[in-house]
Amino acid sequence: MYLNLKILKKMSMLLIEDDEELQDNLYQTLSIFFKKVILAKNGMEGIEKLKSHKIDMIISDYVMPIMDGEEFCRYLRKNNYNIPVTIISNYYEKEKLIKLIDLELTNYLLKPISYNELIDCLKNMLKRIDKLSLNDFQINYDINYNFLTKELINNKKNTQYKLSKSEIILLELLLNNPNSIISIETIQSHLSPNEIKSEQAIKNIIHRLRLKIGKDNIQNIQSLGYSFRKEI
Repeated sequence: MYLNLKILKKMSMLLIEDDEELQDNLYQTLSIFFKKVILAKNGMEGIEKLKSHKIDMIISDYVMPIMDGEEFCRYLRKNNYNIPVTIISNYYEKEKLIKLIDLELTNYLLKPISYNELIDCLKNMLKRIDKLSLNDFQINYDINYNFLTKELINNKKNTQYKLSKSEIILLELLLNNPNSIISIETIQSHLSPNEIKSEQAIKNIIHRLRLKIGKDNIQNIQSLGYSFRKEI
């Protein structure tokens, strides 16, 4: 499969590394490829950045203060963040790898990381996105959403809809978990802290999405949350 790294210019990378020198070196390189590189020094900071930014890929150190890479990754999976993750470490330890198996990591890289290793890592994460069907998602017979370009297209009307940041976050959360109930609390944790997180605000976002994709695909499960109904 041919992978065009230019697509990364539309994406954001979260880099979690407590070593300032290594963080700066990786930042300089990653900034060449990504639209934005967001920095954090530990897993707890990473979670805060995750809540305040739209993140497409993550590279995280394993050993960090406050919250390490394993704890951070377990938080991601528990809270339905279906984001490709690469863990970097000073050591290749079998015990560490065994503990990380169920977290579905894309890469496990040893420091120091060469340029070619980093490029291969980015390609693997793009493959992971493609495997998770995060390229072109058919919402219904008329509407498609592209996770890489963030484009929502009505093929019948030949129309492209512009989505707000909150609409993108909520739509992707629903699409990544089809036929599952997403609680109000989970939705609130994914939306930016700068957004209004009231239930009415979420209803307003849902209303705007329904106007674009159709009212039948997003269901309101009373007192529980919302669900994306996948029929295709």
